[in-house]
Amino acid sequence: MTIADYGFAIWETFYVTVLSTAFSLVIGLPLGVLLVAGDKDGILPLPGWLMHLLNIIINILRSVPFLILMICADPYHRGHHRRHQGHHRPAGGGGLSVCGASGGDQPARVG
Repeated sequence: MTIADYGFAIWETFYVTVLSTAFSLVIGLPLGVLLVAGDKDGILPLPGWLMHLLNIIINILRSVPFLILMICADPYHRGHHRRHQGHHRPAGGGGLSVCGASGGDQPARVG
């Protein structure tokens, strides 16, 4: 890698960071102000159904970074699983052990 490549990589990182910050401000700030102002004790009380709809939209938007992380990590997980396939398999089955203890790390029951 040359110095020019490092400079370009730093520029890309800066560009994506500024772009995502601007995107968050344009969407998040109006939604946040609307939620605070639209509360029943706020300066512009909004109907309950609209507040409920805004809460649903915000909860969906809050999950987007985790979904991006899952999509980016999936190729690594698939490659890692293929390399280690058939090696150590714990007794007791072994469900989805990525999310914590699933019973797959328990000893097999006898009887």
